[in-house]
This record gives sequence, C-alpha cells and structure tokens, in this order.
Amino acid sequence: MTPLVLGLDLSLTGTGMVAVPGDWGGDWGRIERRKVGYSVSKQATEAERVGRLTHIADEVIRFVDLTSPTIAVLEQYAMRMGAQGVGHACHLGELGGVVKADLWRRRRVPVDVVAPASARKLVLGKLPRSGVKAATRAAVREMGLPDDWSDDEADAFVVANWSLSALGGFAFVVEQAPPAPKKKKRAA
Repeated sequence: MTPLVLGLDLSLTGTGMVAVPGDWGGDWGRIERRKVGYSVSKQATEAERVGRLTHIADEVIRFVDLTSPTIAVLEQYAMRMGAQGVGHACHLGELGGVVKADLWRRRRVPVDVVAPASARKLVLGKLPRSGVKAATRAAVREMGLPDDWSDDEADAFVVANWSLSALGGFAFVVEQAPPAPKKKKRAA
C-alpha cells in the first residue's frame, strides 16, 4: 500500500498541514495543504485559549477526513526558553497533546514525531550554523516548492518528506558528502 503522509507543523497561530502521497513523484499539485490557527491576546481567558486548541484540532481532523492519511508526522516542539518561552511551550505542548490524541482517538491515524534538525538535514545535507529555517525554505524552493506556500506549510512538507524517506516513498534527499580522509602523521 502506498503511504499518504500527513505532515504537521504545529503552531497556535499558523499550523501547517500537508498530505503527501508516497508516489507523488515531485508533482507539487498532488499535495493537499492547509494552514489554520489564530492569535489571542495576552489577556485571553482560558476558555478562549481552549477554544483555539479545539478549533485547530478540529481543522486537523477535517483535513484528515479530506485526505485519508495512513500516518501523521509532527515536528517536535521547538521550545523557546525565556520569560515568554515557558508559557508558549506549555500552550504548544497542549496543542500537540490534543492533536495527537484526536488523530488516534477520532480517526485511528498513527502518529510519529521528528526532530526539526533531522527533517531539515534530509533536504539540506548539512545544517548551516545559522539561518537554518531560511536555508531549508530556499532548498525546498529549489526543489519546486510553489511560491504561494506559507512557511508553516513548507515546514509541514519537510517533516512529511522525512517520513516518506523512512517509508520508502518518493522523497527529496540531499546526500551529505563523506568526510575528507584524515592525514596520517608520520613518525619522527
């Protein structure tokens, strides 16, 4: 059976979703995509925050109903630590838990996660020391990513691409050059 991978880049303000068939062959028109989410004020009530979580999770389920994926893969949470980072990490973790639970409980879609660096390394070969997100976006654009895709949808594609590579589907993989041989020291 050909896999259909649901790639998710979870975000409270812009969750990116893509459904990539295992045999898509580089035809970007065969990929379904969507972006959902919205901002709430810092003074938002807990009911408003929960409403956002359920809205995003419901939209993910609607997308699942439209595409019928065989597996979902999520980018592991990027945890920013600092004064605001802890609160953001908690809210993002809540979103991830709701989405993962709903994918399995409501639609029996198995879930996997991938570290952003692992997924990006597949399309970059080697990660740059800085500007990794921009380098990833440029690399995927060179592979044909349409101009009208959001960064969130592009990130969702990168995690789906990682899953397709692991499942034996069509995936973009940049081979990393082997390390240069070490020079042998001569004995004096």
